[in-house]
Amino acid sequence: MKPKTRSKPITFRDALALLRGTDPLTIATLAAFNDLDEFSSGQLRATWHDVSAERRQMLVNKLRDLMQNEFEYDFSAVFYHAITDREELVRLSALEGLYEDDNPRLVDPLTKILRNDPSDFVRAAAATVLGNFLELGELEKFQKRRRDQVYDALMDALSEAPAESVLYCRLLESIGYVTNEDTMPLIRAAAVSDNEEMCIAALVAIAHSAEGAYQDIARAALHSDSNEIRLAAVHACGNIEAAEAVPELAKLTSDPDPDVRLAAIEALVEIANDDARAALRLAADSKDEEIAAAAEEGLDELSWLDGHMNLKEDF
Repeated sequence: MKPKTRSKPITFRDALALLRGTDPLTIATLAAFNDLDEFSSGQLRATWHDVSAERRQMLVNKLRDLMQNEFEYDFSAVFYHAITDREELVRLSALEGLYEDDNPRLVDPLTKILRNDPSDFVRAAAATVLGNFLELGELEKFQKRRRDQVYDALMDALSEAPAESVLYCRLLESIGYVTNEDTMPLIRAAAVSDNEEMCIAALVAIAHSAEGAYQDIARAALHSDSNEIRLAAVHACGNIEAAEAVPELAKLTSDPDPDVRLAAIEALVEIANDDARAALRLAADSKDEEIAAAAEEGLDELSWLDGHMNLKEDF
């Protein structure tokens, strides 16, 4: 029997030809768009609009999904170009592909999109990516000048966005990384809105803030009739380590919604004080096998962290 021979990798030139055709875009074809150099990026730009809108969208969607599942791929060169595509859905998918990209060169095109794109959905996606840069700025991992540029762009857009719109909600979530006299009233007002999406956006902003001053809002939302609001409130309580919310979170480990139950366990692990640990030990005896297993895993994680901290103190 003859040994199987491996097929040669598809070259970028061949991948461009396949993109202009009608054949399915295989993993091998998609891999040819990985980590493009400047020359290949120029070839892509030169031929991009020779490709049908349907194929451009298909490519960007597949690259986005592949990069999210396989960390060795970097399709950012394609996404950087596609954020200026004339098709709304292509721009939107490209921005989603750039969600975790922290290259400062993105800031200028993203702020331009936030100001000028005709689609509120695309502007909302740009606001989400810009929020990641704002977080880096608050952690002092990003130039202050650039951080201020991002903050000003988000606040300017928020002042003009229609209340309760998808754009307003994404902007509100992103400014949550900053806690000051301008952002806090906006987040508090949204948290008591009759609009569910606004309430959820406010709770996401609170989670981003890691600010204990919002404990009252997050705790109140734990009692909502809405599964989605309770879930967002649980995440917020965990992120801000809302110690006062432990009794409510303990009760929510028996919530009718399975996502809320599991999130409550995670929040208790994040809070990690004595009361939270006691609640986790009770949950570990739950008849709900999934909750019991999650609580046990959380207690193991806290035990490991305790041991690690004690080891560091010994040194």
